[in-house]
Amino acid sequence: MTATTNTKKPTLVIFGEEFEKFGGLRILSIANTMHDEDPVADWGYYVDSCYRYLTEEQTLAGCEKEEDLDPLIDACYTLRMEYGHGAWVAGALLDYLRAVKCVDNAVALRDRMVAEAEQQFKPLANAYHCERIREYIESLKERIPMLEKALRESEQQLTAMQEEMAQAA
Repeated sequence: MTATTNTKKPTLVIFGEEFEKFGGLRILSIANTMHDEDPVADWGYYVDSCYRYLTEEQTLAGCEKEEDLDPLIDACYTLRMEYGHGAWVAGALLDYLRAVKCVDNAVALRDRMVAEAEQQFKPLANAYHCERIREYIESLKERIPMLEKALRESEQQLTAMQEEMAQAA
């Protein structure tokens, strides 16, 4: 029997190195999509979430192709399932800083790193949500003539039925 070396990076290392190298924006994009109690196990869905909030350059930083994001998404999914719904990003980052990096003041560093990432991510998320709201408003505006017509027809039907009932009485 020969010993084999496990070349797969541990989940916390993948997660923590991503946070350190790229400021946590991809992680927050993925986390923002994993808001449900039971997140979707579809890696393409999370790649799309990165594109939703980030530029292509930010999404693919350090990657040659989208599939290179799979280990990060797998790490995020695994950690999300392990730490549960809520502040899983902060919990995983704290464990990375303590267990992998052996940082003495890990809580303060984690708080600073998460705050900086959230400060950068918030305008990106707001821009995305503003665009979705604008699109929704435009779709509502497009439906106004159809709804006004349906309203007029329904009012006419109601009036005709009320007149029939009055005549029958």
